[in-house]
Amino acid sequence: MNSKKAVFAILFISGWFIINATTSLVKARDDRELSKSRCGALYHLYHEVQSIKQEIKTLKNRRNTVCESGVIELYHRRGQRYTWPQIKHIDFKKPFEEKPAITYGIFTLDTSHEENTRFLTKLVNRTKSNFALRLATWGKSETYGVGLSWMACGKG
Repeated sequence: MNSKKAVFAILFISGWFIINATTSLVKARDDRELSKSRCGALYHLYHEVQSIKQEIKTLKNRRNTVCESGVIELYHRRGQRYTWPQIKHIDFKKPFEEKPAITYGIFTLDTSHEENTRFLTKLVNRTKSNFALRLATWGKSETYGVGLSWMACGKG
């Protein structure tokens, strides 16, 4: 919603409330009813304008928010074994204006059935242009592969 539409919406709603308030005022029988009617109309008008202001603020914030997502996959291949920990660096296609919020989750974890499964992921670095995740095991855990998905959202 652009500013002109927002102003029009506020004026339209304000006009609607004024017409309703005026109609109510004409029908009022005494000063007490007249006063209650005015207060009620003003109360509703005030809260409607506050609600519209909040909606405009929310829409402006959404317009500036951008997200980028991706996948990290580490799987043993023939002749290749990963040693843990691994640190994976991800560079964003375009830097954010501020440090973005980053979420991530494991969608695949391939481990040995002979040992306990122990696996740790930790965000170790986050900037406007990149981030890094530390992937680790401990104890006798034998991890053959992991798949993670991630998403970074912030002002763009």
